[in-house]
Amino acid sequence: GEIDAVYLALPNHLHREYAVRAAEAGIHVLCEKPLAVTEADCEAMIRAAAAGGVRLMTAYRLRFDPANLSTLELVRRGRIGEPMLFNSTFTLTVRDGDIRLNPREAGGGTLYDIGVYCIDAARRFFAAEPEVVLATATPGRSEARAGVEESVSATLRFPRGRLASFVVSFGAARVSSYRLVGTAGDVRLDPAYAYADEIVQTVTAGGRTRTRRFPKYDQFA
Repeated sequence: GEIDAVYLALPNHLHREYAVRAAEAGIHVLCEKPLAVTEADCEAMIRAAAAGGVRLMTAYRLRFDPANLSTLELVRRGRIGEPMLFNSTFTLTVRDGDIRLNPREAGGGTLYDIGVYCIDAARRFFAAEPEVVLATATPGRSEARAGVEESVSATLRFPRGRLASFVVSFGAARVSSYRLVGTAGDVRLDPAYAYADEIVQTVTAGGRTRTRRFPKYDQFA
């Protein structure tokens, strides 16, 4: 009873080991994204949490962010009609030696680090799982980056003809945005995934465009 929960911010390849150990001790687990490096690791963590009667949660801060929650509410209210298309760009420059450039087996690379934001947003707004995924990746441009992909472009096909596409990169200027297009309007966030800046939401529907600003705050808290 001295410890109620643990927050796992360890390197990605260690998530499974420590999550399972915590679950076996009856301690709740808040685990940084990605949940684990492989599907098998994720399933093992889920089984351990169920067996231990504890909560296992991925630390997706944007699930609680007012700007992203506002976008989700617009979708649920039908403000932009039926959401049909999602497009996102998330890029930044990562210096050589950064832990995110560790080999793929250690959970490095753009997809695990920032691609998950785009994937989670599309799944949340479409309230569905993708049926088909097509993607291409470019290798790191230096020896220090050789163990992971530097950039990834992907298209996800969801039920009912909906499509999501995104590009992520560790070797480009900082961009963080998404646009969700529905049958009756669209909504944009720019920056979309930031935690150190204000977030600007632009909604176009019914022939009118409205902009709303969400001030910076402590998303982690």
